[in-house]
Amino acid sequence: MEKWRDYNQQMGATYSAYEHLIPEQLFSTEDEPVGGISAVKALAIASQQGQRIYTFTEDNLSYLSDLTVDQGTKDEIQAQVNNGMVATVHQHPITYAGWTGTGYTIVHPETGAGSYKISGGSDGSIVIAVLSALTNIAATGFSIASTGLKVLAKLESLAVVARHFSAIGVLVSVLDAAGSGCSVSELLGVILVGLLPFLVSLALATVILGPIIILLINILVSQLAGLLQDALIGRCNRSDN
Repeated sequence: MEKWRDYNQQMGATYSAYEHLIPEQLFSTEDEPVGGISAVKALAIASQQGQRIYTFTEDNLSYLSDLTVDQGTKDEIQAQVNNGMVATVHQHPITYAGWTGTGYTIVHPETGAGSYKISGGSDGSIVIAVLSALTNIAATGFSIASTGLKVLAKLESLAVVARHFSAIGVLVSVLDAAGSGCSVSELLGVILVGLLPFLVSLALATVILGPIIILLINILVSQLAGLLQDALIGRCNRSDN
């Protein structure tokens, strides 16, 4: 049991170190280094600065008042220690690569398993990238978004144009139906079918859909309305014959 506990503690510390080492190696370049922080790294930095490192059990929780870390971290340590856990934390917040906070561990004394945390409630690490890299990413994102909005605006304009042509199409179909000798009821049917794309377009205006989807639906409905109108006018011609 002791070997198992020691193994769990060793692996917990190793995995915590990976949480700052791996992102640093993945995202750093020769020109733009990236700094990462994790629980074990924060504890190591605090120790190098000469800070006291506290290991809290139920027997020494009274010393929690010596810490100047954030209240949320203190509250979590107190609650976990009261539940039988062991907490390790440094005395004061540290600042590293633009990040200020606290690293601490909460471990079960019998199993050695636990959490390796940084202040703010994060199970893991924070990676601090160089500001210029973030600026470049943001600029690229704004450029893409701007281009996308221009395209969507053009598509929306096309949808509006399609509505106008739909109204003209109704008029042409009515004249065609009248010339084919359709009755009043058949003319009303042609008008109602011709208004179908316009009514669908109005209904879509109340639904949150992209302009591309709206335009495609308008095209499909317009094609269907055209086929129905042709069928109605065709019946008028057959009735005349």
